[in-house]
Amino acid sequence: MASSSKTEAASSAPSLDAFRDGTSNLPLVDCSKCGAQLIGLVSKQDKSFGQRFYKCPLINHFYMWEDQYVEYLIGKSKLP
Repeated sequence: MASSSKTEAASSAPSLDAFRDGTSNLPLVDCSKCGAQLIGLVSKQDKSFGQRFYKCPLINHFYMWEDQYVEYLIGKSKLP
């Protein structure tokens, strides 16, 4: 049941394509912990293969999956 509500929410959400750069990343902001610009990557791990995430290049344990990052950008007024 959760997957259907997630699908409904995703279909009603506006497309993020207009905000992506040439490498399909959303706007990259500075890390809230160290100030370095976050980087966007695509997972190569079996459990999350193909899922995009954003991380600090300096702090290995600080990352956000794209859906978390979208909420983070909305909170920082970087996305509508």
